Amino acid sequence: MDHYIPKMLIQPLVENAFYHGLEMKQGKGRLSVAASKEDDAVKVVIVDDGLGISPEQLQQIRSKLEGGTLKPSYEDKNIGLVNVSARIELYFGPAYAMQIESRPGDGTEITLLLPSITSESEVDRYVSRYHRG
Repeated sequence: MDHYIPKMLIQPLVENAFYHGLEMKQGKGRLSVAASKEDDAVKVVIVDDGLGISPEQLQQIRSKLEGGTLKPSYEDKNIGLVNVSARIELYFGPAYAMQIESRPGDGTEITLLLPSITSESEVDRYVSRYHRG
């Protein structure tokens, strides 16, 4: 696809999948990254079949992401997730987001919804439009 994805949005999520989901798993693990165009958006899905996240921990993570926590502490184990989520909202506004689904023992799926843009210069124009209003 000829769509631009801002730097450092996917890499931290792939790193998290290895570090938190696949590294401790017995046997082999799988990780996939897929992108598709949906209407005027690009959907990026990162899926692993690792350890998964407990319901309690998943709720804590979602609360941090929905709470607009823009300054994660260095003690925070979710710094990559919080950073990616905050950057998406800062760049593109609340219409675009990151969603996390997970079940212990089954793995984790992270979905990014981004505007359909083709260059870095469009990010700047988009950010300007979003922050003007």
